[in-house]
Amino acid sequence: MAYPKANLHPTERLVLDLHPHWWTFTPSLGALVGSVVVGILILTGAEGWTQNGAVRLVWAAVVLLTAGWFVTRIIQWATTQLVLTSDRLIWRRGVIAKSGVEIPIDRINTIFFHQRIWERLIGVGDLVVESASASSAQRFDNMLRPARIQNEIYLQKESLQARHRSSATAAIPGGDAPSVADRLATLTGLRDSGAITPEEFEAKRAALLEGI
Repeated sequence: MAYPKANLHPTERLVLDLHPHWWTFTPSLGALVGSVVVGILILTGAEGWTQNGAVRLVWAAVVLLTAGWFVTRIIQWATTQLVLTSDRLIWRRGVIAKSGVEIPIDRINTIFFHQRIWERLIGVGDLVVESASASSAQRFDNMLRPARIQNEIYLQKESLQARHRSSATAAIPGGDAPSVADRLATLTGLRDSGAITPEEFEAKRAALLEGI
């Protein structure tokens, strides 16, 4: 389910619209597959306890429970979103009873991500965002490529700060907007600090030069 564009402000741009990594529902899928396999063995097994009606009934209940768990996890995955816009970081979850958090980009202080060794292999990790809000730390679990999300948040924050500086300069009589050289210097600083990758730097530099 995509984030509704009607929820964006007139000058706001959608940057990322993400669901948690598929690993979120893998345990429930494994339980369902395992219960189905055992159920098939019970149905096709030799004479004995596998032919017992009570055993079949109990295992049918197990299959239904694991199927319900799997469907529940799929719905939770599909209705959980991490959305990054040019102005806000948004976390939403739920279908009927919904909950969410919105953090203005300019109030974000620090972003951490955590990945275990096996999580790095599948590209999943947890993101922690510290802000100047009442609940200073917000955790987002099982996100795909958390380092990329971290870099993009920092980039959007720097872009928002640049827009604020530009607006302030334009409000001053005789003030000059940031030059292309200044904006290139900002991008270079982001690249050198590791906030954006060299590939992202080249793409944004090319877009900036095209606008000259």
